[in-house]
Amino acid sequence: MPDSVKMPSFRYFMVTWGVGGEFGGMTSMCLTRARTMRQFSGTHAPVLTFDFQPDYSEILGSLHQSGHLVDGMEIRNLYHYYRAADLDGRAPAPDEGGRKLEIPQQDIQAQTVRDGDGGVFCRIIRSLDGEREYRREYWRPDESIFLTETTEYDDNGEQHRELRLMTRSGATVRVFKSREDLFRFWMVEQTEGEPSVFVADSVQTTQFTGRIRAKHVMKMAVMHNSHVAGGGEPLRGRLGGGRRDVVLQSQRWDGILFLTERHRQDFVDRFGSANNLFVLSNPAPRADEFPPFSRRVPARGVMLCRLEDAKNVFAAIDIIDIVRRSVPAIRLDIYGRGKQRQDIEGRIAELGLQDNIQLHGHAPDASGQFSTATFSLLTSRKEGQPLVLLESQGQGCPPVAFNVRYGPDDVISDGENGFLVDEADVQTAAEHVSALCSDDALARRMSKSAWAASERYSYSQVLKRFGSIVDRAWTQRPGRLALANTAVKILSTTAGADGVAHIVASFTWKQNAGPPAKDELMLRLQILPRHRGPTQTVSGQIVHREDGRLDVRFDLPRDQLVPEAPAEPRELFILAGGRNILFRQRIDAGFATVDNAL
Repeated sequence: MPDSVKMPSFRYFMVTWGVGGEFGGMTSMCLTRARTMRQFSGTHAPVLTFDFQPDYSEILGSLHQSGHLVDGMEIRNLYHYYRAADLDGRAPAPDEGGRKLEIPQQDIQAQTVRDGDGGVFCRIIRSLDGEREYRREYWRPDESIFLTETTEYDDNGEQHRELRLMTRSGATVRVFKSREDLFRFWMVEQTEGEPSVFVADSVQTTQFTGRIRAKHVMKMAVMHNSHVAGGGEPLRGRLGGGRRDVVLQSQRWDGILFLTERHRQDFVDRFGSANNLFVLSNPAPRADEFPPFSRRVPARGVMLCRLEDAKNVFAAIDIIDIVRRSVPAIRLDIYGRGKQRQDIEGRIAELGLQDNIQLHGHAPDASGQFSTATFSLLTSRKEGQPLVLLESQGQGCPPVAFNVRYGPDDVISDGENGFLVDEADVQTAAEHVSALCSDDALARRMSKSAWAASERYSYSQVLKRFGSIVDRAWTQRPGRLALANTAVKILSTTAGADGVAHIVASFTWKQNAGPPAKDELMLRLQILPRHRGPTQTVSGQIVHREDGRLDVRFDLPRDQLVPEAPAEPRELFILAGGRNILFRQRIDAGFATVDNAL
């Protein structure tokens, strides 16, 4: 029985869009967090979902069977919750004098969606061509309607939506102007007015969770992947669409949780620092005792990954092709499925590696294979935090990994509990694999070190860190700032004969909450070479301070702004920050070429 972890006294809710069918690492870790809280602290942390699933009983059964759901865990879906809820005792919604939205009475078609027992779950009314959806009616098992969603289109094709939550007798108890309004209302309702923590994992749910304003609710967003689209360069890449709202509205969150320190630092290097940025690793299973080294199959490696381009399995094949020249018995077992399987099989056959590399497809217990392997491989092009590295070390299996963003260098101490190599350096990776397969003493030592290092990512240790983050976020809450209408204006730019440039900038805002922001905020000038190289930040001197406004002067050598090489123009940004505030705006001070694209 694991040691119990005492969590801060809050209600906890894990928030994801849905858990139906196959799902990826984001949803898996959401379920893992809720399961960990139940098993290691006895904390009930329901998983809230918002997807349209007429039969959730089948989904729950599948999750129990796979081990994602254990006794005492609960998944609450908004539609199934209100389908079963007794709304008859609620006060009717006030009559606001507005008209109900109407739908066409002709040229329409109706679709009936049934639940697992064959009853009506939802009735959907659309145009004959299916292009417009006019109405949804959600039914209880007794055939009364508990929720309607009506969409009206004006002459310009703009949508106007209205949702009504209803009693069995058809009385309206609440009216919403958007689905997101309904989602937020339901979430706050789950708290029953008690201090609560929402942890939003999926991109869809961060978009409405961040807008909850209840004073007893803390909101945390998990940055599972890079803030930059396509895993691009973190200082200059375009913001990822899914996380853009979290980045640009970071002050809404009590905590933004990064899986690795490297990702948090990349974020800080670009946007500045704030007190609501935390690092919380995903937890991973770990053997209770060091797995006996005698069980390991010599020269056997294991790789767990999707067979897709981002995982770069072809690099792993090239590594094994090199290793077999010095270790003919080398074997790599790959577990996972994906659209590249046929191409991967072709490459294995082309190199004559059929006896050295085996594709096993999906296996529910694949992570257990690390306990009998001498090494594991990770050759990805990008990661959020590769759980397979944690699982590998947790079974005493030292990984050989490309040092990509993010995760490998947070987990692996090179040469101690695994090996880090530059991305795509298959030759060096092959040398490390050969060493582990040929040097029994090295493999034994690194195996013990890998297992010992995995304690940091055990369920109980990660849960303790989560509890400390919750405590700190709650302590900081009274001092959190809420600013609106933030903007920067350049008041003057001059360059003296002494070669010193002077920039005076004014930062303005409207304050909605917190202590006086004029006493908390700092302004800095960020200088970023457009194509390559790190940022430089320059502090300024405050020349004017009042509620809602700070004026700051920056004095710096002009050659720091204008490079000698015209091909390396500088981008200039004003950073404003303090407490939970992050603000960044590109400026044109007359010394730099300005590109308005984010």
